[in-house]
Amino acid sequence: MAESENIALITGANKGIGFEIARQLASKGFRVFVGARNEKAGRAAGQKIGATATFLKIDVSKTALNGVTSQLAAALPKFAVNSVCPGWVRTDMGGATAPRSVEQGADGIVWLAADAPQNLTGKFLQDRKVIPW
Repeated sequence: MAESENIALITGANKGIGFEIARQLASKGFRVFVGARNEKAGRAAGQKIGATATFLKIDVSKTALNGVTSQLAAALPKFAVNSVCPGWVRTDMGGATAPRSVEQGADGIVWLAADAPQNLTGKFLQDRKVIPW
């Protein structure tokens, strides 16, 4: 692994917005960990994304994710570790009436991983802005 390699862990990356985020980051050269509860679906998503994607079986509730984000950010000061709310997105969970497309929901998350200042860490964001936990 190269010292300057960009790495992202995406939870729920086997479908919907998680898959779109993982796909976009992989296309930008990131090594992507495809986090998913369902091993079969997670492995299939990783294969579809390509050689820079690796499946990781993970089941993290949103409350636990907030705590893990804060702890990892404190423990890994040289890394940017954040949680992001994509908003209400047209996915299996969001439904057909959600106002945002998968691409719109992914936009701020891909920006955070690829282009945001690396000293922005330990935060919860939506639409490229820090919001309260």
